[in-house]
Amino acid sequence: MRRLAIVVFAGLFLAAAPGARAAGETAFRLDFEAYLGGFRILSAASQGRYGTQAYAIEVGARTRGIVSWFGNWVGRGVSRGAAGADGLHPATFRADTTWRGEPRFVELTYGPGGSVAVAADPPPEKDNRDPVPEAETVDTMDALSAAVALIRSVNAAGRCNGAVRVYDGRRRFDMRLGDDGRETLEKTGYGIFAGEALKCRVAMRRIGGFWKNVEHPEDGKPSFLWMARLEPGGPYLPVRIAAETPLGTLVMHLTGAGKPNGAN
Repeated sequence: MRRLAIVVFAGLFLAAAPGARAAGETAFRLDFEAYLGGFRILSAASQGRYGTQAYAIEVGARTRGIVSWFGNWVGRGVSRGAAGADGLHPATFRADTTWRGEPRFVELTYGPGGSVAVAADPPPEKDNRDPVPEAETVDTMDALSAAVALIRSVNAAGRCNGAVRVYDGRRRFDMRLGDDGRETLEKTGYGIFAGEALKCRVAMRRIGGFWKNVEHPEDGKPSFLWMARLEPGGPYLPVRIAAETPLGTLVMHLTGAGKPNGAN
């Protein structure tokens, strides 16, 4: 389940949506449902704001259906930082998860020169993981900040494009979006979107920090992200995600979009 959660969060963090709050600022809320073999296994939601000077994003998810029979998993992540013409500069990130009643957390604080300080329980060195060289953590982003950076890149180019260096306090990996053209998505009973969408090929390269002695049969198999405009002139945002997992193909569908809770 933990491996599945990594895949789900990596996909969900690619989020942005319409609903302007102030000049140059966009507020959003996106809801997703994830399915494996046709069975609903997870519900997730993201909300936040990003603009020309700052951004903040929060993501929450929990297992549903048959997966919960084997152990309930709940997760929440929050990222904040500065935004400018030269890109995003994360300031803080925190992720809290609970699996079968066992709480875990990671907290990142970014410093000068691209440095990052990590507080985690359990610490990575006591979590049966391959080590991440300190040099590899410099000039990285947490997964949420990386997602916002990729979304900005896609909307600036009008096509699938962008690459990010990600370090979440435990795992270090690179993510890259490749252009796989456009595809017309048919209406289904799972999500709210039907129509033409950008089809992005998502590639992940592992650097370090993954569990030791764990095989990854999904490696080398592409994941895909479909992005579309929900309204004329609106930004491209994720409407469907498909990723290979050790249990099969996981598909996430956009089920709701709007303003954050409490927004006018």
